[in-house]
Amino acid sequence: MKTFQNKVAVITGAGSGMGRYLALNLAQEGCNVAICDINTSSLKETEELIKNYNISCSTHNLDLRDKSNIDILVKETLLNHGKVDLLFNNAPS
Repeated sequence: MKTFQNKVAVITGAGSGMGRYLALNLAQEGCNVAICDINTSSLKETEELIKNYNISCSTHNLDLRDKSNIDILVKETLLNHGKVDLLFNNAPS
């Protein structure tokens, strides 16, 4: 993949650490992101940082240890972005 421009990345554990770093770097490269985390406040912080970039960002406050939430994340991401090009499963289990 030569460019992340206009791609869609799903990033779990995006509220802090490596997940946040991935989300910000992808956004900087023009990649749209669906960010997910169990921690509402840290997810909101990541979302605020991403607003500095001209990309589409959807946030999903979900606990992915509950398998039904995985389906919710997929459905909401497709609804908001129409596709998924990249998946970064960064959330701890």
